[in-house]
Amino acid sequence: METGIGIFGTAFAEGNIYDSKFKGVRLSIGSPVRYTLYHGTIDKADDVTALHASYDTPAYGIDAGMYRFDKINDAARNIYMGNFRIPLDKFDFGAMLLHGRDHAAGNGTGYVLTLATSGSTWRPGSLAYWFKYYRQPSATYVSHTMHGMADYMSYDSTSIDPRRGGFQGWGAGLSYTVQKDLMFALEYYDIRDLDTSRRSRTVWAALTGYFRNYEI
Repeated sequence: METGIGIFGTAFAEGNIYDSKFKGVRLSIGSPVRYTLYHGTIDKADDVTALHASYDTPAYGIDAGMYRFDKINDAARNIYMGNFRIPLDKFDFGAMLLHGRDHAAGNGTGYVLTLATSGSTWRPGSLAYWFKYYRQPSATYVSHTMHGMADYMSYDSTSIDPRRGGFQGWGAGLSYTVQKDLMFALEYYDIRDLDTSRRSRTVWAALTGYFRNYEI
């Protein structure tokens, strides 16, 4: 059993639902099925509860999760996730299904397809690359890990602006480990808004240094 209490970076559903700071409690237990429970707060919601389960074999991996954010723009958002992963030689393939329920943003079902190099990337000189295809209504995410969404693709429906948003399109990227705890990343995204059909093309680059999370 592993526990954590404090403020730490958290990614729900590989970042396709949420990827940012989380304040609260994390508890992981179980084998061969690993269960992880989260309860705490984020900037956008005062009460967040999530349960994630994963099962891995040499031939495939399966993930499932339930995530409740109470509230996003005065409405609770419940998101359900299922994911299937399989190794393909030097690559890993993943197919993730997401369903969100939110009476303000509207219910919606989406998916993310992933093809990425497998193996560790923490060794200096390591190069990794990936390709993703997304289709996600706004009810299926809260703070997405993707760097390709302009502001008009990340809004939530309100009484003033009833548009629902969400996005569809693809992204590709690579990362290079310069030295221990220092990584360079380059990404490109070509996506469109599901509500307005406006298109966004983004090139994003970063040099990131990593450090330990501090938990109490």
